[in-house]
Amino acid sequence: MLSNSPLQLKILDKLRENGITDAFIIEVKANEVSIKGTVKSYKIKDKIEQLIIQIADVTFVNNELAVFNEN
Repeated sequence: MLSNSPLQLKILDKLRENGITDAFIIEVKANEVSIKGTVKSYKIKDKIEQLIIQIADVTFVNNELAVFNEN
């Protein structure tokens, strides 16, 4: 995960607090967040998006995560 901006750091902290340790890319432009990469399930994909959108500074989440092994 990228961690360059203060908002990226907030996102990383929020995800870690909730047990999300998957590796994926987080891009922030203004207050819009794009997440790219792969995760193990649709449940994790949705959880990541919901956690990020709860952060006060985030106005939009573009969830481009792909599910590679739905079991």
